[in-house]
Amino acid sequence: MLKRAKKQSGKMAAKAKRAEPSAAGKDKKTNKNGVTRALSKAIAEANTSVKTPSRPTGKSRERRPQGELNPNPNSDPKSVEPDAKAVEPVADIAQLQSADIQPQPESQQQEYADTLAKGLPVVPLRDIILFPGTVTPILLGRPQSLSAMMRALESPSQLAFFCLQKTASEDEVAPESLKTVGVVGRIASSLPLPNNLSKILVESLGVARADSWNVQANLLLATLTPLSAEPLQGDGSQQRLQSIRVMFSEYLAQNPDLPRGVGDLIDGLSGPEEKIYGMAGHLKIAVELKQMLIEARDLDAKLGMIQEFLRNEVDTTLLGRRLDHEVRAGIAQSQREYFLTEQMRKIQMELGSFSPPLNHEVKQLDEAIKAKGLPEKALARVTAELRRLDYLNPSSPEYSVVRTYVDWFLGLPWNKYAQDNLDLVNVKKQLDKDHFGLKAVKERILEHVAVFKLSKHHTTPILCLVGPPGVGKTSLGKSIAAALGREFVRISLGGVRDEAEIRGHRRTYIGSMPGRIVQALKKCGSMNPVILLDEIDKMGSDFRGDPSSALLEVLDPEQNREFIDHFMEVGIDLSQVFFVTTANVEEQIPAPLHDRLEVIRISGYYDSEKLEIAKGYLLPKIKITSGLENSQMELDDAVLSTLIRRYTREAGVRQLSRQISKIARKRARQVVDGQEAAKSPRNRKGLPAGAGAPIAPIGKDSLIEYLGVPIRQERMVPESNSHGVVTGLAWTPVGGEILRVECTLLSGRGRLHLTGHLGEVMKESAQIALTLVRERARRYGVDPSVFHKTDIHLHVPEGSIPKDGPSAGIAMTLALVSAMTRQPVDPKIAFTGEVSLVGKVHAIGGLPEKSLAALQAGVTRVMVPEENAPEIRELPPEAKKGLKIIPVRHIDDVLAQLFRRARAASKNSKAEPRPIPAKPVPKKSAIGKPPRVQPRKARRKP
Repeated sequence: MLKRAKKQSGKMAAKAKRAEPSAAGKDKKTNKNGVTRALSKAIAEANTSVKTPSRPTGKSRERRPQGELNPNPNSDPKSVEPDAKAVEPVADIAQLQSADIQPQPESQQQEYADTLAKGLPVVPLRDIILFPGTVTPILLGRPQSLSAMMRALESPSQLAFFCLQKTASEDEVAPESLKTVGVVGRIASSLPLPNNLSKILVESLGVARADSWNVQANLLLATLTPLSAEPLQGDGSQQRLQSIRVMFSEYLAQNPDLPRGVGDLIDGLSGPEEKIYGMAGHLKIAVELKQMLIEARDLDAKLGMIQEFLRNEVDTTLLGRRLDHEVRAGIAQSQREYFLTEQMRKIQMELGSFSPPLNHEVKQLDEAIKAKGLPEKALARVTAELRRLDYLNPSSPEYSVVRTYVDWFLGLPWNKYAQDNLDLVNVKKQLDKDHFGLKAVKERILEHVAVFKLSKHHTTPILCLVGPPGVGKTSLGKSIAAALGREFVRISLGGVRDEAEIRGHRRTYIGSMPGRIVQALKKCGSMNPVILLDEIDKMGSDFRGDPSSALLEVLDPEQNREFIDHFMEVGIDLSQVFFVTTANVEEQIPAPLHDRLEVIRISGYYDSEKLEIAKGYLLPKIKITSGLENSQMELDDAVLSTLIRRYTREAGVRQLSRQISKIARKRARQVVDGQEAAKSPRNRKGLPAGAGAPIAPIGKDSLIEYLGVPIRQERMVPESNSHGVVTGLAWTPVGGEILRVECTLLSGRGRLHLTGHLGEVMKESAQIALTLVRERARRYGVDPSVFHKTDIHLHVPEGSIPKDGPSAGIAMTLALVSAMTRQPVDPKIAFTGEVSLVGKVHAIGGLPEKSLAALQAGVTRVMVPEENAPEIRELPPEAKKGLKIIPVRHIDDVLAQLFRRARAASKNSKAEPRPIPAKPVPKKSAIGKPPRVQPRKARRKP
């Protein structure tokens, strides 16, 4: 850069000499520091080749160039704005040395002082300091800085005052936010750039102090006084300067990034102050320290400061080099040992005498593995990893990965099985102790135990308990484990989307671990526990894999003898594990997985069963957890029955348990209050010390004090009949529900309106019901003309709840016929089943849940499809005793039993009637209303 500046300076000088000979002497006129104007112009032209900077985004910050270095290495480049950041210097002290330096006469010094006293424009700097004797390009972007530049260029001297801001983040500065000591510089050249930026070349002349400030519109002026340093006194200061020069040479030797020849250029400077500033310009020190350097007026103080700066920089550089050398030496030594060890191992393997030496830790692991009794394949795999562990450096990340892998082999219970309890009487006793009812599940478990007892070549079944929440699916898995004498582990699959949760993570990254199945085996300590896979119908799948597909290998008795976990990478025998899965909705279980499961449906509990569960299971358990005695928490059958019928609405007993717990908490509060009242000195009742006040027993009428207003009435179905309203039955994941279907007729044009948040299936059922009624209108006693002049509104209450399912066809058909014939349907008769276009009634699902809901709602008769007749025999005796279940085959059979006109038409018609064609709808008139049609006059009989 220096040579280029000199070369261009010579060319421009020759050009100027040929063009204007009289101007040569004027160009040789020097400034205070001896820098010629010809050199400044050459530097400015050379600096135009610098890449145009771009402006950063931001509202409060000014734009600044990208890709340029911060002159202050200790400052944050992000906090420096354009006018506070210098471009790479084009001319420095070395260029000043090559200039024509001449001492200034006193007249020029007086003229310089007078110029400063008149006032100069102020250019605030954010994060840089200009040292006298340097030529530095600076980017300006703020309006205040650009105004100062224009004022300086308009003046003959082209001088400006460059001072440091106290806070670099301020955009608009005031006099109180600026340092009073700064540098006076001459703007040798300026270059406008895009994005409202300007680049100027500043020749730093000297240090000055601001005496007063003058604030104008978007401009700040300052009256200045030049400052000069006191000369050095004695030979000691000169020797100190020489020692500082030696330290600077050592600093240059430790930092090869600095330009070559800097030391010789520093030696070529004449004055000690110039040398101090020259050395400080190449040090990586904070901007505050540089400001202190130019503010110091004593040269001895400046020498002390630059000496301290150099000492710190040299020490820091030496420390960094020493640490880097030690780190590199340690890595090189580790690599050397590794290479030598590998070479020795290869040589021994070639000679056939390879016997790797085992360290103490690896030797202990090897002995533990041999005592574990692993299978042959697993032993070979872990032994290979153990030999590999012996050659790894303990500080290597791979060492911890291999060590974790070996620990998992030691943690698994290889060839360790729990002894099964195959006593049928004991198993049945344990199951009856924990659960009431559930006959099908208990019978299946007893059959499994019997097979275990007779045959050793059996396969463990995969049971799937399907039912609404609160019926005891999860607790049944614990009872199975307790009955068989095995360990129990529950794995929740709800929301699992990662396949690695089942098959484990591959050992390709840090933090990998086995899947949940292997973790469950380690937790149990045996290879034949009872593992409950809860909520199997709520698994998901995404880009990470499909967990349900991974479970196929786990739950298939033909494949799980060699289950491969991605982390373990060896076959693990899962054939002796008793898997029990649970689900709320059977249809949401993936089809391939459903094929491998033995589904057992748990429909829910009837009121009598809930009463027995509350008396024998819930109430004793809650008394123990609440700390109440039997006399303090007595609930008779009448209270429990009321609690079941009026304060719960569920298929299971979870809500019932919460209600009993709520009563127990309030009773505990009453007991404690009574005991504290007996201990008080104002015991007027004369109770013995420690005895509580007597508590009134809990009756049906007092439940409202403990639980509040009942959430349901004794009978949900209305007592009075109303035409167009029919009681239906629906199945939900939480049990059966009563579904009211309402129909009303309005004058209109035969349109069908459906409301009640119905799904697509129920909308199709409504359309089929309407078509069926229109096709058989005369048979059902319906006037066919009603379909052309009447709008039909079909509604299912509780519109905020989505409803869908293929079992509302009968109820919708009956609601239409009832509304059109104005014949009411008994609300205590419920209907379930889908109807086809020809009137056939199709089979439905969830009959136990629907019959339970009907019985709880007070329904006396239920009409079901004839295809579900075999399921009626499997219903509990309570359902058969309280409900009259009537199988039906065709919709005409249902109508014949309910409506008089339909019954009469069914008896009189021997053949299927022809469909009645619909009357044409009259065309609309010009104003949108149908034309008025005159009725025909009736013929008079003779």
